Parts: sequence; structure tokens; C-alpha cells
Amino acid sequence: MASAVARRIARPMVQMISRPSCVLKSTSAQTHLRCLGAAHRPILSPAKLEIIPSRCMQSTGDKELLDFLADEIVAETKQGKMDKLPSRIGDFDIKLDQAEVTLTRKHNNETVTVTLNVNHSVDSDPEAEDLSETQGSEQLKARPTFNVDITKGNRTVSFTCSYTEGGVVEQQGEQYNDTFSIDEVVMFEGEHHEKNFSVSGEILDGVLYDLLMNMLEERGVSNDFAGKLSDFCTEYEHKCYIALLEGLRGFVSK
Repeated sequence: MASAVARRIARPMVQMISRPSCVLKSTSAQTHLRCLGAAHRPILSPAKLEIIPSRCMQSTGDKELLDFLADEIVAETKQGKMDKLPSRIGDFDIKLDQAEVTLTRKHNNETVTVTLNVNHSVDSDPEAEDLSETQGSEQLKARPTFNVDITKGNRTVSFTCSYTEGGVVEQQGEQYNDTFSIDEVVMFEGEHHEKNFSVSGEILDGVLYDLLMNMLEERGVSNDFAGKLSDFCTEYEHKCYIALLEGLRGFVSK
């Protein structure tokens, strides 16, 4: 992801944008004129005009954008920490589909599936905010909300989980040192529907909440897993951002 400094750079105001140009040829008088836009229409005799295609000139704004993108891609590529993303986290296999990430594993006769989307998942790392003042930039981390589905036969227990601030969860007056918390629990058969009853993690009995966290940990969704998942998503989101910059550069350059 772009550093905070780079992200805060204001795009320069373009004072003048050159208009695409084309050459007009009079088939009667064989006169060549250059069109300078609607504000400067050439006066021609009422003869049939033939437009001769010519290569349109890039606007000043596009050129400045291309220059910035070239520098930004180089800078962002240097910041990458992983040349190649891992195909597994713990016992979970990873499948990528654009911004979506799916992790699956088998646990006895159950299938455990973790799904998430890295869009809008990056924020500053609260543990590195003090360092950012001396380093000149914030440490960006991806902390996406993720769903954990534990499926046995046709029945599924589904948890919606989110990362905690500072690794502390407060639940009914009790504090837990957890990297993530349970936001919602729902159980259903077949496909999930909005009509399925769900309960907020905030109102769960403290003992039940703790036991459900143990249930997730036994199936591989632990604090350690959540930390590695955040690291993976941080790098993957960063690579997606670089791909977007490269795609934008290719779009503007044509």
C-alpha cells in the first residue's frame, strides 16, 4: 500500500490542458488546417471535408499522471516484503480471487472456511504510531473483517470476526487479550439467509464467548493465525494496489 506520505501528496493543479488535434483537408482546395478545438473553428469554403487521422497529443494532466505513476510504482514495489505470497497459512490452503481471499482446511469430519475481502482493510498500525513520527510515515496494516464457517454435513456454524485495537477485547465487563473478537454468531442449514437468527458477540454470556473462542482456536483460528492472516492480507492488498497503479498507467498511456 502506498506510504502515508505518498498518499498525502496532492495532485498538481493543471493550468492548461492541450486539446486533441486533427488535420482537416479540403478536397476541393487541398487546404490543410489544424483544428485547435471548438473555441477556434476554422472557416472553410462549403466544400466536402475529409478528416485525415493523426496521433492525438497527450494532455499535460495525463503526462504528469504518467510520470507520477511511474515513480509511485517503483517506490511501492521497493516497499514489498514478500516476493511471492505463500499458498498456505498453517493448515489452511489459500485461494485468491481479485480482492477476495478464501482459506480452507479439514478438521476431523468438519470443513473450516475463512473468507474475507481486502478492500478498505488497511489502516495505520496503532503499535507503530510512535515510530511513524520518527520514520516519517505510518505503518499500514490490513485488518479485514473475516468470516469463519465450520461446516459438518449440511449444518454450519458461522462466526463474523474483526481485529481488535491493541489486542484487547472487552466483553461484558471482562477484558481478554485477543487479536480478534467474535462480532456475530449464526447457525444455519444449507445456504445462509438473512432470516437465519444471529446473535451479537457483545451480548453473549462471558463463559460461552470464551468457549466459542476456544472452539475456533482448536480448529486453527487462533491469535497466531489471525496475526499471520493480517500480515498476508497486508502484503496481498499492497500487491493489488501496485497492480491497480500499473493498470491505470496502461489505461492512460493508450
